[in-house]
Amino acid sequence: MAGDKENKKYGTISIRYPTQICGIRTRKFLIVTTVLVSLLTIGYYTIKSSGLVIPSLRTSFIGGPIPDYLAIIPPYSKKDSGKTIFVNIASFRDNSCMNTLQSIYRAAMFPQNVYVGILQQNSDRDSDCLTINNLDDAASIEGLNNLIRYKDNIRIHRINYQDALGPVYARWTVMDKLYRNEDFILQVDSHTRFRQDWDARLLRDMSLLPKKAALSHYPLEYDVTNNTLPSNYLIHMPIMCNGFYNSDDILQPGGAIFHVKDLKSKPAEGAFLAAGFSFYSREANEQVPLDPNLPHLFHGEELLFSVRMAAHGYRFYSPSENVCFHFYTRKGFPKFWENPPASYANNLKQSLQRVKYILNMLPLSSVDNQTHATLDLDKYGLDRNDPKIVENLKVYTDKFGINFEKKLVSNLCNEKDLMLGY
Repeated sequence: MAGDKENKKYGTISIRYPTQICGIRTRKFLIVTTVLVSLLTIGYYTIKSSGLVIPSLRTSFIGGPIPDYLAIIPPYSKKDSGKTIFVNIASFRDNSCMNTLQSIYRAAMFPQNVYVGILQQNSDRDSDCLTINNLDDAASIEGLNNLIRYKDNIRIHRINYQDALGPVYARWTVMDKLYRNEDFILQVDSHTRFRQDWDARLLRDMSLLPKKAALSHYPLEYDVTNNTLPSNYLIHMPIMCNGFYNSDDILQPGGAIFHVKDLKSKPAEGAFLAAGFSFYSREANEQVPLDPNLPHLFHGEELLFSVRMAAHGYRFYSPSENVCFHFYTRKGFPKFWENPPASYANNLKQSLQRVKYILNMLPLSSVDNQTHATLDLDKYGLDRNDPKIVENLKVYTDKFGINFEKKLVSNLCNEKDLMLGY
């Protein structure tokens, strides 16, 4: 059957990543391209009433044992540690939100320890993420009973979409109104699908990495048409290993896709955190809380949060295994920047100037709204009078070749340059 063995030839489909730089690992070299990622997408999964059917690790390679490079991934614990996970979801008029909730609870090993907070930004015509009616629908579908069983773990704050202020503010609102000091935070988008035992796999990785670590990358894309995971999810791993400066002089994270045997099945250290998949501790959230003063910001969110986290000594790694999958293009689906409010352009300009001021890319004298740019910087800024902050920033920028003044960032998307964890 197609997809049962490793493939040496890759087909091409159109997948637009959040940045315009991405790549794919071939047998001999890494091809870095723009906008499109070449991926093998051959479906060998089946859909049943219980939802996605995902091949188990040991049955995905028909006709032979599991490859050595996958067998060395440390096993995850099947014993309940009691560690809680809070899933932060910002949903903007997204009819996939309910499916994301189903996937979270269907695939979790310990669903009782998983809590979800959603800022739902809908019109009257949009589907609610969770209502009595769709809970009744879920009850009639075999395998989705967990969604009902743990409905009290789901917290939703609802606003009208016309009051939305962009993803950064939405994610902050979730943390401000719905977070209750769970042990770990998982930040994902409302159009995400999860692999079986995703929670145990993430906790396993965090237990093996340095204390100040976060897991993040741009997840592979799932097959939206068939609601299946990509057939290459066991062997392809995206790494956040490069970037580029956009027309606003903002450094946008980028990355490449590697074969896991080139990574020795270990997490690879990356340069940035991705907004669509980040996993970090309660302590990290206490030290580096999300900044609510960035309305309508999109490009710039990941950069600023990455630098702030790095300033406190945090390092970023890909997971050792893919645990969730994303829907990128979403052509025809509502976006927050479409039909924006009158305040959009001014809000975005002020947010970009705040990012640049915090990162020393723009002097205060060049900032239009200095009050906004300097608001609550004791909590959301970079204390350059703290020698440890200064030292951590130097280590981070030197390691990844980042120089905002000269618009530099290193391309570390080569096997010899990768820094592996464990």
